[in-house]
Amino acid sequence: MNEQEQTMPPQSISEVAASLPKKEYTLKDKLLIISAFLVAFFYDRFIVSSWTWDGNGVFFAAGIFWVLYLIVLYLSWWKTLVVSRTGWLLAACGAALCIWNFIFDYRCSYGTITYFLLPVIFMAHAQCGSGLYPLSRPGEIFKRWIFGWLLSPFSALPTFFAAIYSTFASGRNSSLKKVGVALLISFPLLLLLVSLLASADMVFGYYLKKIFHFDLGLFILHSIITLVASMFFYSFIWNTVHPKISSPAKEHEKKFDLTVSSVILGSVLAVYVLFSIVQFVYLFAGAGLPDSLTYSEYARQGFWQLVLVAAINLFLFGIFLHNVSRTPWFFAMLFGLLLSTGLMLFSAIMRLHMYIYIFGLTWLRLFSAWFIVFLGIVIVLSALRMVREKFPLISSCALVLLLWYCVLGYANPEALIMKYNLKTAENPIRWLDDNEPELKNSSDDAFMVLFESGLKGEVVVRLREAALDRGMEPGYSFSSKRMQSYLKTD
Repeated sequence: MNEQEQTMPPQSISEVAASLPKKEYTLKDKLLIISAFLVAFFYDRFIVSSWTWDGNGVFFAAGIFWVLYLIVLYLSWWKTLVVSRTGWLLAACGAALCIWNFIFDYRCSYGTITYFLLPVIFMAHAQCGSGLYPLSRPGEIFKRWIFGWLLSPFSALPTFFAAIYSTFASGRNSSLKKVGVALLISFPLLLLLVSLLASADMVFGYYLKKIFHFDLGLFILHSIITLVASMFFYSFIWNTVHPKISSPAKEHEKKFDLTVSSVILGSVLAVYVLFSIVQFVYLFAGAGLPDSLTYSEYARQGFWQLVLVAAINLFLFGIFLHNVSRTPWFFAMLFGLLLSTGLMLFSAIMRLHMYIYIFGLTWLRLFSAWFIVFLGIVIVLSALRMVREKFPLISSCALVLLLWYCVLGYANPEALIMKYNLKTAENPIRWLDDNEPELKNSSDDAFMVLFESGLKGEVVVRLREAALDRGMEPGYSFSSKRMQSYLKTD
């Protein structure tokens, strides 16, 4: 340290802070405060408050919230988000599932799954919407998806407060703007203190209700929820539209030994050849089963095992394809693995068909058939990946899974199940008698199939009574309104 530096007086913290370069906040960074507040307000109204409606509007309200979230997001950051085709696809699928809640009776298994799936979809949209992470880097997208839950709602909180201060404490009338900042900070604090004092003193709380003529406690609670949520939504949206650009992906090196991998894959294929012989003899060729085994047992016991083996095969395919050098012989073995997987899926769907033919269609059996078709599509995409080395297999499978899930929803699964069971039943009235206890858990879509199936007489009266005795409040969807309109008619 030289003599001049020794004689310089120490700088205060404020002087050091003033000497640092200051970040300029754009108009959009400041307008994002309003967007975040709107999203937080919708969150309080349609997510938090929906649980107090009547218990039947939670899924319906969630659909409204996510649609409004998309509208606010794209209106605020149109130029940033419009460039990503993957982001548009995720937004379209998410919006389609939200709209599904408005059309069909969401109080069913599909509606429950959709309620928890929507946040997953929109978190993926937040990572892909900027277009900086291509589908060829699924690992980076998944890592950003995890960080989206753990870091994005919190990492830009300082930016939120800095943007507010920059909005109110710069330019002309800066003193007045500083007062505005103070009031913004004081407002949630005053709400919390007034709420606590109203709870601590019943007389104080009584006069507050008389003055404001509504439940002041609830107003304060929801105001605090909205204000706190607006901070987290600001941070989350800011990270969505200002993503950090990661380093380019390095060239992947093949790690597995070709000989060892060939022996492993060859032994697996040998087992599948023996399995295929059994399938052709007992399942496809129609040979009789052993005396101690029925076709229903044969179908039930083998289905899930085959689906699991098929999933393991696809996982092994991805591992070997990614880590073993491409040679004609090993390429042929991988193609044989895909063919074996296809045979197993065909065997599984045959077993499931036999089981449905004997015992009827249920939500789980329909979902299983839907999943088998998806795995079949994965096999086709895997074969395409063998031909085109740069084809984004994992990301494409994830997008196909989402699209196929939307197709399942708009096929109206509850109505589809009921139509199939009525059509295949030898005696529909007897089938209704045998399944009357389960009808109380049916959705409005399923009941409307029964009412429109041409049944007459006493059975229709009993169905109307079963629909009215379910103990469920009317839903908000179009299907539920149509059901209520039907029940009100003579």
